[in-house]
Order: sequence, then structure tokens, then C-alpha cells
Amino acid sequence: MIEKMLKVTVVCTKENQDSTLKDLRGLGILHVEPVQKLSNTELSSALQKELEKVNRSLFVLVEDHSREETHAYRDIHPQHLTDKLITAVTENEALKKEIEGLTREKEKLEPWGDFSFESIDKLHKAGVNVYLCMGSEKIIPLYSDKGTIEIVSKIKGSVYFALLSKEQFTKDELPLAALPAQKMNLSDINFKIAELNVSILANKEIIHDLTESIANIKDYKTYLEEKLEFAINNETMGEEQTLRYIRGFVPKKHEQRLSEEAKKRGWAILFETPTADDKTPTSIHVPKIFNISKPIFEFIGLYPGYMEWDVSGCFLIFFGIFFAMIIGDAGYATIFLIVSLVLKYVLRRNKRAQLSINLFIYLSILTVIWGILTCSFFSIPAEYLPRRMRGIPFFTDDASANQHFELVCFLLAAIHLSFARLWKAFIMINSPRALGQVGWALILWGNFFTAKHLIVSPEIPFPQIGFYLYGVGILLVFIFFVHWKEPVALFETPLALIGSFIDVLSYIRLFAVGIASVYIAENFNNMGVQIIESSEWLLPFGVIIFLAGHLLNIALGLMAVLVHGIRLNALEFSNHMELKWAGSKYSPFRKKLYHLKKKKIQ
Repeated sequence: MIEKMLKVTVVCTKENQDSTLKDLRGLGILHVEPVQKLSNTELSSALQKELEKVNRSLFVLVEDHSREETHAYRDIHPQHLTDKLITAVTENEALKKEIEGLTREKEKLEPWGDFSFESIDKLHKAGVNVYLCMGSEKIIPLYSDKGTIEIVSKIKGSVYFALLSKEQFTKDELPLAALPAQKMNLSDINFKIAELNVSILANKEIIHDLTESIANIKDYKTYLEEKLEFAINNETMGEEQTLRYIRGFVPKKHEQRLSEEAKKRGWAILFETPTADDKTPTSIHVPKIFNISKPIFEFIGLYPGYMEWDVSGCFLIFFGIFFAMIIGDAGYATIFLIVSLVLKYVLRRNKRAQLSINLFIYLSILTVIWGILTCSFFSIPAEYLPRRMRGIPFFTDDASANQHFELVCFLLAAIHLSFARLWKAFIMINSPRALGQVGWALILWGNFFTAKHLIVSPEIPFPQIGFYLYGVGILLVFIFFVHWKEPVALFETPLALIGSFIDVLSYIRLFAVGIASVYIAENFNNMGVQIIESSEWLLPFGVIIFLAGHLLNIALGLMAVLVHGIRLNALEFSNHMELKWAGSKYSPFRKKLYHLKKKKIQ
């Protein structure tokens, strides 16, 4: 259920601006909407830069629970820790670039061996010019008359040779080899690279030691976020002579509490009913039975608009069915269930994790039920399973199993989408357009019979009831749903009718993905059996094929759930429910929880 909200304006004096913000933050119920644009003062800009630095630090750091604590940086303020970390990372980036440059120079020198540029300079002063050249072996005779040629090395068809002459030649007269700009010997370059690698390792050690301070840095991030939020709210308050005001939204249930606080603090306060033009945040109160749907919405980041509807219960029920049909295997689901129950015990004190684990238990149970009905246990042939585990004939009869699976998909589509239309009709029960929604529901059931006739059982004539459903449904849509004053509606409605049929057809994806999963598992099973049957010595390889194949299949199934299971709810169902998911989460201005030690920055 989406909670009722009130638009609130709190007015205070200029002198009490900071204390008012602190009191409102203490209440923790006001979702703030900026009254004016952020001016980016020196404080907020500095906080944003510091927060960016901390975020970059946390991106670099990875928690390593196996690492022994050194307490090397236990008493250092997190700001110094992030400075030290960024310095180490920045230095390493610069050192790596320097190594890359030296490596390129090294590649230029390697064909010549470890020689000294100083010795070449000495020969030049003595009147002997040394030219280091490169080319194919065929060109050497062309330069033999210019001086003495000494071949140094031959690499991949190229000859590296030194030409010694008392004459001086220009670059255009000889095929001179590319040499380093800095006249460093090969041994000097190697020594320099080794030196830089030592510095990189030292910086990596600093980064590793800082890993044990990650919790403190996270708390510092929360502290900065709280401070930045306060600064932004302070800078975006409205101004009117000697008065300051802040605007936002609070749940209606907190109206009396905020009114009492206003009387106590001497604030002027105005409550208004939000309009369609307001950016009202969405606060959803989910019934306890549907609480496990929260992790899904947090993961996909979708929120209904304030003027829309909470569909979390319906979303959860059908998402569970889609999950079961896509994964489809009772064997996989049993593994999921065991892992979930173990995690539920291990993480029993972590309330946030419990919600996600309970969701996965629910999904696993539904998948076990579906897998039993369809006789799917790691895609093992039914004849090798006990009689009680061979499913029901509706799904396991070889001649018609796929047809029945397709039928279930289209039936599910009709139930799911028509429920959306009838729910919308119930919401707008006092409007004639509710009958238009009923018309769409009838059309969707007509689409079900059309899909059944065209794909599942084309040999059976189209049922008479389908014509009645289409006739009554289209009549209701054109009378009560179409806006006749808008000419565009006359063109959009036929397209919407076609679209509704495509929406029903799109549920066939559940069959396609489910059957693909079965075939993948069967093929890996067959490969494993063939390897084992060819030689008993290959038993370990056969087991590896089994495990790798099923693990891959599980991974692909979970990816398919994210794509198809969520899509059918968030797109097809939502379109028929006329949900735009344009909401923003209710996020009140409140104190944040952190345990930052109060250390001075030295």
C-alpha cells in the first residue's frame, strides 16, 4: 500500500536556520525538496570532492577477512587513510606508465645487447662515427662502400648492424634504427624497472594494510554524506527577508507529530495535499506476508509513482511462478533450498540478509513443486526415477508435453494481464472507463483462445466463445475507453489491440527458456555418460562434465530469470496496469548510523 503523503513547508527565522535543520534531522520524517538551486558553496564543494575521494578509495579496497590484522593504521583518522590510499594508487599509476615507457625503450635496445653510449661518444671524438642501422639482409651490400659493417644480431628477418666510418652521414643516407631518446644502457633500464617495481610493491603493501580500515572508511563516507546532505539542505532553503523556509513531504501519519514539534520549536508550518505536478516521493507499506518482495524492487530500482499503485504482492506471486518455470528443475531447486536454509542459520542475526534468504526459499519451494509436476530432476530420464517422482501425465506425456507447457504459458498470460485490467477497473470503479478496462480483459482472453488455436492446437476449430469475447471486449473499449475527441486515439487503438495479442504471445518465452534449459542439461548428461562408458578411468572427467554443465545451466537460468521473469511483470503486466514506475523512493532527512571514532586530523 502506498502511504498518503502531505506537502509541508516549515518556516523559521534566519537565526534559527541551523537549529531548525538539526531538529528536523532528529525527527527523521521530512523528505526534503530543494526550494532553490544549489549554489555550490565552498563547504558543499569541498565535501563533494572529499566524498568522491572516499568513494574512489572504497572502490580500490576489497575486504579480505583472511588477512591478519596489523593495526598499522588503527589510530589514523580516515581522512588521512584515504589521502594515503589515493597517493599510493596515484603513484602506482604513474610508476606503471613509467615502466611502460622504459619497456618500449628496452625493446629498442635489446637487439643491440648491453652496450655503452659513452663508448660511442668516445669513438666519435676520436674521429670514428658509429651508426646503428636496421634493415633486411639484402640492403647491407648497398652500404658496404660507406665504411666497415658489423652485424650485431638478426631477428625475424631484420638485420641489426653497426656502420663505422670516418665520414659523417645524414639520417636520409642510412637506414638508422630507432633508439631511446634518453641514452640509457640496457642494464640501466633493467635496474630502473626493477627499482620502480619495488616501489609499486611497497604501495600495494600500503593498500593491503589499509584494507583492515575499510569499515572505518565506510563510516567516514556515511559521516560525509550526512554532512553534505545537511549543507545542501541548508543552502537550498528558501529565503524571504529575515525568514527561511524548507519544503518537503511527510507521511500523513506523522502530521500530528510534526505539528506538535512546530509548536514546541516556534516554527510556522503549512500542510498541503500533493498535486500531480509535485514530485511526491513514494513510501510503500508492504504487508508482512509480502515483505520478501522488497529485495526484488531494491535490486531492479523500480518504484511506482505516488499517484500509482503498489503491486508488490502480485509482482511477488507471479515472479515466483516465472522463476519456477524458467529454472524448472526440482534438483536445482533442492540445492537452492538447502543453501538458503544453511545461510538462514549462519546469517540469523543479519535481518537485512534474512529478507533476501526468505525470498530465495520461497522461490526454491515453488521451483521444487514445478519440477516435481514436470518430472525434472537434473534432466534425468523418467524411467530412471522412482514412480512417485515421475510427475503428472499432463506435463510428462511425450506426445503432448510441449503443447501443454505452451498452453500453461498462454493461460498464465491471460490470467496475469486480465488481472491487471480488472484491478485497474476496480480502482476506477466510479468512472465509465472501468468498463473499458473490463473490455480489455475480455480481449485478452480472446487472445488466449487465438494463441491456443494458432500455436497449441491448430487442428481444433477456433471456439465460439472467442468471437463473443472479442466482440463484447472491442465494443466496450471503443465506447468507454477510447478518447473520441483525440483523433490520434483512433489510430492508436487498433495498434493497441495488436499489441495486446503480442503481449500474450510473449509469455511463450517461459516455455522457450525452460525447454532450452532441459536440452542443455540433457546434452551435458549424455556427454558425461558417453565419457564414463568409454572407459572407467575417465570417471573423474565425466563427473566434471556433469558438474560444469549443470553449473552453467544454473547460471544461464538465473540470468534468464533476471531478463524474462522481471520483464513480464515490469513491462507487459505494468503496461496493462498503466504503471509507469516513475516514482522516487521516500528518503527522509535523518541522522545516519555510523561509528566514526572522533580523532583529530593531525
